[in-house]
Amino acid sequence: MSAAKLDGAVLVLEDNMIIALDLEDMLKALGAREVVTAGRVDDALAALSERRFDLALLDVNIDGATCAPVAERLAEQGTTFLFSTGYSQRHELSDAYPDIVTLEKPVTTDMLGKAIARAVL
Repeated sequence: MSAAKLDGAVLVLEDNMIIALDLEDMLKALGAREVVTAGRVDDALAALSERRFDLALLDVNIDGATCAPVAERLAEQGTTFLFSTGYSQRHELSDAYPDIVTLEKPVTTDMLGKAIARAVL
């Protein structure tokens, strides 16, 4: 499967600043026009209340909590999203969102592009 080419705005929910910056670079390399990063669930929810995104990438575990409220809002909006985790492909949101693609960290641009292609099919 070939990697997806993005065109639009992407929301990244990631509490590790270095990983967030790497993901931003990868997403821009894949064609994202704009990447908005949030380090906390509340920040991501605030961004979603202000605008819509074409895609979102959510770290499952955010500062001791889960990204569940953000995933729920994205699902309500009909926005495509992916999960990322440093633990395993199976995580606490797998049952609630069985069809959502999960990336296991560390993520590469190639992995991200292929995961996005799977997510938007």
